Amino acid sequence: MTDALAVINQDHFDVLVLAGTLSEKRRHIFLRLLAETANIALAAEAAGYKNTAAVRKVARDDPAFAAALEAAAEAAGDILEAEAVRRGKQGIKKDVWYKGEIVGEEFVYSDSLLAMLLKAAKPEKYAERSKVDSTTNIKVGIAVIPMAARSVEEWERQSIGVHENQVRLPPPEPVIEGEFVPVKISRG
Repeated sequence: MTDALAVINQDHFDVLVLAGTLSEKRRHIFLRLLAETANIALAAEAAGYKNTAAVRKVARDDPAFAAALEAAAEAAGDILEAEAVRRGKQGIKKDVWYKGEIVGEEFVYSDSLLAMLLKAAKPEKYAERSKVDSTTNIKVGIAVIPMAARSVEEWERQSIGVHENQVRLPPPEPVIEGEFVPVKISRG
């Protein structure tokens, strides 16, 4: 728990001394750390919750906390997005090694982060287009096979009775060879 507590700023402790009940203090610590670090496990540990399931239970029981949790998660998402933009545009500084020694530095940019951000920011232009809708009409006939017969004559008698009771389906519509038939396929 010491790692989690090390993240909490002293100003937070000063405010928490004045804050209400222990439960309210724990919630405040959790929400503040989640918003600042985007690390739900660290925030839960620092606030004294056993695990993130305990936090979810509190959120189920308290609609105000659930709303605050959603706001903190949104703030955490903004932090992560800002870092992704920074790494994609400005890059991160890495050491350049040669024969076991650092000989310089270089900026490394993340093309995959930029691609992901473009897909999110301009999906109409950059999103992958894999969604296809499908509608297919299939006419199905059911064949009824008579019970096992002891002889060919008995089977013919049973077959005639079965065929007379069947409903005839209309013949399928003809498809001209080479005719384009639009088909929509949906993968959700």
